[in-house]
Amino acid sequence: MALSYSTRNKRNAAFIETCNAMSVDDFGGSHEVRDAILALRPFFQGEIIFPSNKDYDADRMLSNPVFQFHPIVILYCKTEVDAALALGLCRDQGLPFSVRSGGHCTAGFSGNNGVMIDVKNLNGILIDEDAKTAVCGTGVEFGDFQQALDPYHLNVPGGECADVCVGGYVQGGGFGFTAAKYGISCDNVIEVRVLLADGTVAVSNKDKNPELLWAVCGGTGGNFGILLTVKFQLHDLDKCYGFALDWALDTDQEVEQAAQALCYLQNDYMLNSVAGPDLTLQLHIGFQYVDDSKTKMKPFLMVRGLWAGDVGQGPDVIAPLKALPGMLRDHFWEAVDTFYVMNHKLLHYPQGMPPMPPGPDPLEDKSSHYVTRDLALGEWQQMLGFMKTSLPNKSFAYMEVYGGAIAERDRLSNAFVHRDAAFNLILDVFWKDD
Repeated sequence: MALSYSTRNKRNAAFIETCNAMSVDDFGGSHEVRDAILALRPFFQGEIIFPSNKDYDADRMLSNPVFQFHPIVILYCKTEVDAALALGLCRDQGLPFSVRSGGHCTAGFSGNNGVMIDVKNLNGILIDEDAKTAVCGTGVEFGDFQQALDPYHLNVPGGECADVCVGGYVQGGGFGFTAAKYGISCDNVIEVRVLLADGTVAVSNKDKNPELLWAVCGGTGGNFGILLTVKFQLHDLDKCYGFALDWALDTDQEVEQAAQALCYLQNDYMLNSVAGPDLTLQLHIGFQYVDDSKTKMKPFLMVRGLWAGDVGQGPDVIAPLKALPGMLRDHFWEAVDTFYVMNHKLLHYPQGMPPMPPGPDPLEDKSSHYVTRDLALGEWQQMLGFMKTSLPNKSFAYMEVYGGAIAERDRLSNAFVHRDAAFNLILDVFWKDD
């Protein structure tokens, strides 16, 4: 066949021309690496990006611009064989590499200065409605996954951020707005397929290679192989009830009222919650716009949650919270809808948390702490008061409330061992310049 009839042949020829125009320094100073990448091209279905590509600066970025990696090459895997070829290149040439699906790792582990293996295009979804299972590629974004599940009225705890991908999320554990009911996301994984260091693919479930399944579920991504697919056990979930409540933090009295509300939540709605596992809560301490003009911000405590039980019971479940002193009735909202719609509403209505300043994404750093003991009123007050010393859009704290099915699961059932935590406290800071 003539060269002109094959766009792939044209692509490969252009690639060779590009490589020939590059210095060996662009390949880490190695002629062997250059030759190996050239040899890879005819068999690699995805895109290969060098620093000279016009989109390289966008392609190399993770979700947080504080991480600035400059890989010598980015390999966008289109197929599982591509992933094996990419891994083989790194193994044979002794090249350091990282694996990226969504690029949301808060420690920046999905980036490096060697080879970046990107698997976001391994994004197929296969739903078995009768068996209530779904097989997802590691690059499936949770926005797409939750949308795909919505017509079937099925659910699995998933990432709140729509472009977080299955691969890294599951390997880190995975908290979502149905976690108290169904467990951390990795608790619902029944099988994985993993590309191992030697290039073979291991299938792992409770009967076959169970130790690998144990480790992948909550053991942190990039440690055991390249995750290719995840098979989830799904759960029936039609309509659900969502809500948000606010407490202002302007005055000392308001801070004390908000701290008392946190003590009440701690006693009755965290571990051993009176609401049972149907209620999943997330608490926020940060700045919000006070009106639609979005010109003035004030600090607030926000309590938002999802009730996955009988939607008619939802208002009764949170009625004691609404009655607490200081709750801002003009900020309260509640709604009933499918999980896909409700998850979006909880994250974005009446504004996203935290509200981001206009312009390019700010730089960010965060720290996470599992809290297993009750905090005293004075400790809650100290935390809330400290937040008031920050500038708007510069800091943010939130608590993912555990308990329910998370706590009920055996601590050593998988690598996610934080079963005794009342909540996970995440502290976040943002800045635009040094």
